[in-house]
Amino acid sequence: ERRMEETKAAATKAAELTAEAQKQFSLMEKSAKEALAILQREQEKLKKMAMDYDEAHKKLEDIHYPKHVTLNVGGKYFTTSLSNLQKFPTSFFGRMFSKDWTLKPDADGSFFIDRDPTHFKHIIQYLRDGKLKMPGEEEEKEEMIGELEYYGLDDVLKEVERNQKPFHESTILTEKNQRQLMSWQPAKKWRLIYKGSRDGMAPIQCHLKCDNQKDTYIVVKTTQGHVLGGYTTADWSGMGHKNDTSAFLFSLSNPNVHGAIKFDLSFGGGATAIYANPRSCFAFGSNDLIVSSNQCSINIGHTYSNPMGYTGFSNSFAVSEIEVFTSGK
Repeated sequence: ERRMEETKAAATKAAELTAEAQKQFSLMEKSAKEALAILQREQEKLKKMAMDYDEAHKKLEDIHYPKHVTLNVGGKYFTTSLSNLQKFPTSFFGRMFSKDWTLKPDADGSFFIDRDPTHFKHIIQYLRDGKLKMPGEEEEKEEMIGELEYYGLDDVLKEVERNQKPFHESTILTEKNQRQLMSWQPAKKWRLIYKGSRDGMAPIQCHLKCDNQKDTYIVVKTTQGHVLGGYTTADWSGMGHKNDTSAFLFSLSNPNVHGAIKFDLSFGGGATAIYANPRSCFAFGSNDLIVSSNQCSINIGHTYSNPMGYTGFSNSFAVSEIEVFTSGK
């Protein structure tokens, strides 16, 4: 009897396990069917995407741009090579003549661009040789910058914006300093012709770069943090005093004085405005400012006036950097 009870219990347990197994199998079968349905749907999507891609690719392969392209910019026609227009892939032109755009020409064979054509010849020239001619007037410069932005010519735009800043090559002058020098000599383009740390601080190296250069700003930075210098229209070649009634000295940074100071010529001082000397770099007046190699001495009050009696302008300093800018060619 006991054995029968055990057999009965074992049979019951086996039946329960069988029922559970059947339940789990049914669930697995259902999940498998659902997964299979999902895979089939995804397969159909991929198949459709492949068909769409093949169709689009076929359309793109049918697009053949001519080797020479005529652009109608606001009613004015310009012709250039396709390779020029594709030279900058991320630009307006690079995208316009790529397979990303299904662009077709107008009836006359040109491609229309709805922009003002005034500066477009310079843009085309830049695409040809990589050189951009900027207009001289400020208003026209702003217009050109707007066109460069529209056409997505980012590299040349960055270069133009950098070169728009006066004294942009200086490592001495702050933006405030630059604006100050421009206020004293406005409407001029200044370029760096000499830099002591780059070209050498010896007088011979100064004169190799600066002789025969007219209209120059001399900018000196001392190891104590002074920033000072002078301006002259006379050249630095030869030896002896040279006349210049427009010369002046300046201080842009001085521990004793807040703000920039301009020191004009004393009455009649133009005849000795600068002193050219191959044995020193630059000399203004009768020892008012002498810059030679790694030293400079300042003693304002002779050729150049110090009517306000500013202090700190009769001393010698060690020089950490010299920069010379000219507005000439």
